[in-house]
Amino acid sequence: MALIDFSDAQAVKPAPDISTMFMAGVVGTGLWEVWSRQVAHIAFAQDLSFGEALQFALHIEQRIFAELLFIGLAIAILPIAYLFIWQPLMRLFTLTARQNWFVDGLSYGVILSAPLAYFGLEPITAEAAATPIWAWVAGVSMATLGVAGIIRLMELGRKVI
Repeated sequence: MALIDFSDAQAVKPAPDISTMFMAGVVGTGLWEVWSRQVAHIAFAQDLSFGEALQFALHIEQRIFAELLFIGLAIAILPIAYLFIWQPLMRLFTLTARQNWFVDGLSYGVILSAPLAYFGLEPITAEAAATPIWAWVAGVSMATLGVAGIIRLMELGRKVI
């Protein structure tokens, strides 16, 4: 007879495969692009652009190369950081095995936006600094919610709850 009964223990979730991570990155980046190019343009009469920030920081002459660099980095980094940094941190601090993907995704977006709130956008461009910080936080949070939602949908599709 075993001293500890593991029959009710929750199985460890397997890490999503590369296609799930790619899809989550594309959805998150796509949501950011729609927010930054369409919604922000209508609401603030300007685009929110991390490509512009990269162009300024890395001294890239062509804007298209900076935008492509941002899109590539966002597709790769958003899901990897969510899965291997943010989810374990949330498990550690909430001390629960089950998590709410919405809370995870939203908090990931807010924390990811914290450097913007701390450092401000004045060093990048005057146009970026004129945009309210909540617009940047909302856009990043929307992107991270997309990443969290796609990963959760793929987990449910594999019957891993």
